[in-house]
Amino acid sequence: MKPTCLIPFMLGSALTLILRSSVYFPKSDITFSRTRHPGTADLTKNRNDKPSLQETVVYKVKPCKTPSIPFKENLLERKVNETTRNTGWREKKSTQPLLQYGHGTHYIDKNAKCQLKQNTKYTGKPFWEELTDTPEGCCNKCLKRHECFMFNHRGYVCNMFHRFDSGSLKAESGVVSGAIAGGFEVPFDCRTKGAHCSCPKSTWALNLTFDKFPTRASACSKLPSTILFAGDSLTRDMWTTLGIWLLVLDDIDAVEAAAFNHRAACMVNAWKYLDYLGITDLMRRKKVLVDENGYRTIRVCGGRTKLLFQSANQFGDLSGLSKSINSLTSKIDVFVIGGGIHNMVTHGDNEKPLVSWLSRINSLKYKNTNIGQIIVVGTHYRVIELAPKPYRDYAKGPQGNKKIFRWNEIMKQHSKAFTFVNPYNITSSLTESYEDTEDGMHMGFWINLQKVFLVLKSLRY
Repeated sequence: MKPTCLIPFMLGSALTLILRSSVYFPKSDITFSRTRHPGTADLTKNRNDKPSLQETVVYKVKPCKTPSIPFKENLLERKVNETTRNTGWREKKSTQPLLQYGHGTHYIDKNAKCQLKQNTKYTGKPFWEELTDTPEGCCNKCLKRHECFMFNHRGYVCNMFHRFDSGSLKAESGVVSGAIAGGFEVPFDCRTKGAHCSCPKSTWALNLTFDKFPTRASACSKLPSTILFAGDSLTRDMWTTLGIWLLVLDDIDAVEAAAFNHRAACMVNAWKYLDYLGITDLMRRKKVLVDENGYRTIRVCGGRTKLLFQSANQFGDLSGLSKSINSLTSKIDVFVIGGGIHNMVTHGDNEKPLVSWLSRINSLKYKNTNIGQIIVVGTHYRVIELAPKPYRDYAKGPQGNKKIFRWNEIMKQHSKAFTFVNPYNITSSLTESYEDTEDGMHMGFWINLQKVFLVLKSLRY
């Protein structure tokens, strides 16, 4: 009988085979080799020491040039769970990124160089995923992330891992203060332990000296009782940033929790970093992060102010949002709404849907007695060169800066019953060397805090 093709999947040091029941393989197609990989017991040792290696026999089957068995994720998951030993360290959902033929894992050696180690299994704690087009870019990110010693790259996604290694944590220069390169002082909210985030003076929204930025206490003294943020992920980042910034007054300091993990500290407005740091769980335990009347809610300023968030990516979401607001028994003192970045692709050069959306926002003030001040936030300048390849054409075209600038102008022109906040210039001087961003569009804590400061400045309370 002629042998049927197979698809080998490398997961850890074991080989997972997905076979049809009638398949057999000629002996000449089957080989075995011995591979060496770190032992689990050595994962807590000092980062500068190479982990000891354990030898494992791996059987390999010659792959077919054209596999005849389709890639089926549900089947893959089942086979992985059935055939891979010692899987208790990993949750089922985390097997997904590894289920791809040719996937490799890389180590960072003590000389800070990347070494490719194919088909090894890692039992450490995952950091998070970041976006980069190449394994080399993934390596560079891992080298810069505190405690990262291993990563894997697929497509444009870079997954990083680390081992707990508190004995090797060192601050080279202590807490940042005084002058840095460029001749300006580092604002307090840009500082991390032993370093600081990227906060060039061009990003300072309020054009203040480094020690004159708004304080948390002054912000809490002016904030009304309820602020609703509604919009896309860029609006969500502002909501998260304001919440995380003010929660320091309630003894929840995400930047402090990040310690020397500089990347997490500077990108702490993204929930994957808050999850990683354990801040999300802490917020829920302290009941400052709750689901209330269908809104995700962060309670700040000792519980006196509630920050609500509702996802609304499309212009059409405004109708449901309006009904939801009307159903509330309490008043929305400030309604902060952002949007447009998704609709730029949908509507192309047609600006009428944008104008219609703005007109309906204007009418909310008169139709919804539950709403106080309305603030529409435009879109900031994006760093096109940092967009991953799958999104770069959008970043250059339908979601490019020319379109962003134009739509911001339209929002300003139609600001009648609402206040318009334009964050475009906060990021307009940034280049591809800027690091505190996910993809050139989703920015870190500092940039989002500047957008928040513009909103606070526009409050009428």
